[in-house]
Amino acid sequence: MTEKTKNKVIVLMISFMILLFSIMHWLEPDKEFSVSERRKLAQFPELSGERVISGKFMGEFESYVVDQFPFRDGFRGMKALMSQKIFGQKDQHGIYKSGDHICKMEYPLNPESLDRVSDRFRYIYLQ
Repeated sequence: MTEKTKNKVIVLMISFMILLFSIMHWLEPDKEFSVSERRKLAQFPELSGERVISGKFMGEFESYVVDQFPFRDGFRGMKALMSQKIFGQKDQHGIYKSGDHICKMEYPLNPESLDRVSDRFRYIYLQ
């Protein structure tokens, strides 16, 4: 197979994948909520000439496309698995897992939060 033929095959495969994902995105109904992220997902923004000219529509449309992407949870899981197992990354967005424990590192330390938790412990201890 010549270099030119390889390049054509690669371009066709990538074009097919883009077309397939585009069609799937438009045919699949929009989801309201992401259980894995525990948040509402972006919905299709209001389309008007004023919003397009100001740039608000495209910003909201980008958030919508990212949130409603087909197989989004699968890709997120695959990315997390690769980051942890293949690249040896210890955290996922500041959340660490060690054995059966999952924790989040708060940096920098918030003294007010520390005072509040110590007050709670003191209250429980004195009861």
